[in-house]
Amino acid sequence: MKKKNVLKKIVTLGLATAMITLTVTGCGSSSGSSESDTSASGSSDTVTITNVSYDPTRELYEAYNEVFAAYYK
Repeated sequence: MKKKNVLKKIVTLGLATAMITLTVTGCGSSSGSSESDTSASGSSDTVTITNVSYDPTRELYEAYNEVFAAYYK
């Protein structure tokens, strides 16, 4: 009976370790292209930030975008 419990614990620990490893490696950056890469011309001078919100906060972000743009410049 003890061997079954030990085996069950080892299998459970192994599966948990595998799941954590796969989760952590899935969160890494890829070497492929992304939106943050520079354009085809190689220019990275333009920065575009898009705030997306639902209707209740739309007015807040419209005002916030103006203030943030002034602060960022």
